[in-house]
Amino acid sequence: MKTSAKITAMLITFTFLLFCPSFLISQNLGKVEINFTNLKNNDGVLFIALYESSPNRFNSSNLTFKKGCAEINKDNTAKFVFENITPGKYAVAVLHDANNDGKMNSNVIGLPKEGFGFSTNPKVLTRSPRMDECEFLVEANKTTHLTIKLIYF
Repeated sequence: MKTSAKITAMLITFTFLLFCPSFLISQNLGKVEINFTNLKNNDGVLFIALYESSPNRFNSSNLTFKKGCAEINKDNTAKFVFENITPGKYAVAVLHDANNDGKMNSNVIGLPKEGFGFSTNPKVLTRSPRMDECEFLVEANKTTHLTIKLIYF
């Protein structure tokens, strides 16, 4: 075998070994597709946070696993997709930032003035839900479909 043929064969093998593992790994990832309903209006944007399963990692901006932002449609709905998610348990929290100030505004007694919601749509009365109340499962090579109904006080 000529030297140039050996080098070509080595390059092909190296390229295969370099890219094949990442291709195989990416095939085991899931996707989370979220539809948002019950929005009061189409002002502002939705801030969406995906959290990995952990009691200490839910609903805190500095512990977010992945973040996203979605525009609101004219029919007061929105859609967002998280891709390449490792299989496991997760939860989602969403804020309808209607005035585009980047934070949740609250009234004088501390109730949110803007819409919010969580995966699995738990009942929210006097406290934020716990992680176990919002968890859902992401499976390898599958799309998890969620519908989150926003809450306004």
